[in-house]
Amino acid sequence: MTRQIRSIMIAVVGALLLWGATRAATGNYKQRIQAAQMACAEDTKRLGKAPSPEVTLEKPALLSPGEPASIKLNGKFPEGTRFVWDDGVTVEGEKAMSNSYTATIRVPAGAGPGPVSVTIIVRGHCHGQEFNVADNGGKYDYQVNADNGWRILLKNVGKGFAGSGQYPDYCAEFYQGAETKPFETRGTTVSLPAKFGGTLMFDLKPDSCGGDPARQLEEVMKKMMDPNLSEKQREAMAAKYQQIMADMMDMNKIKAQEEKAKQFGFNRVIVEPDGTGFKGSLYYVGGNGKTAKITGGSRKFLGE
Repeated sequence: MTRQIRSIMIAVVGALLLWGATRAATGNYKQRIQAAQMACAEDTKRLGKAPSPEVTLEKPALLSPGEPASIKLNGKFPEGTRFVWDDGVTVEGEKAMSNSYTATIRVPAGAGPGPVSVTIIVRGHCHGQEFNVADNGGKYDYQVNADNGWRILLKNVGKGFAGSGQYPDYCAEFYQGAETKPFETRGTTVSLPAKFGGTLMFDLKPDSCGGDPARQLEEVMKKMMDPNLSEKQREAMAAKYQQIMADMMDMNKIKAQEEKAKQFGFNRVIVEPDGTGFKGSLYYVGGNGKTAKITGGSRKFLGE
């Protein structure tokens, strides 16, 4: 292959890459990154190395599935800069200037929560830099089935996903087969996936839903800050605060909760997208050897 033909092919790949980004970032992200890096290497040979992009984001966007949101990045974007979005992101009205980049983005209507990223590839920096520029947020419920016969409802209680560092409360309800009453309920903490719609990790708390002492203390403290509370109400809140603190320090209660958690057998649920359904597992962190597989399930978006 001659150098001229190779240059033409790389240019065509780069043009197709950008054409796709202005419509929908479908296909394999890794392949699109590799194509952009090849085009970048050729540009660097022809035009030389450019300064680092030094990107700043005016304000991270909070998305809802299927709804558009505006993005603006400031930085140094010389001729040939490429913006490669996560798989599934639709990009409209894309406009790159020497010192700014604007676009309207959206994720699919059925997408799950998590960060939305763009990788920026500049001449001389062809490895690219990835930036989380938005979060697909809102409230989501999950229903998954396990191979031990359990059906698990993971219910988003309180606020939903609101960006990186924001971890909504979930209530995990465990059912045996088609039973309508759960045989166990547990509060959970949930970790955001690395990418929107990715794997979620639910850590089960020893307490039942709504029984987390830290959350209870937080709510009591908020109420105590209310200037409209009467003296009697404030005293009641103070007493409740002291009771929660005493319960948190009660070693007998702590040991009983820990023993109950061990008897239950699991303290973590992994929910991983798998085509149109879900897979994953249940297991006990700390290693009691007991596991169960997630064999299917569904996700429901409840709104912001």
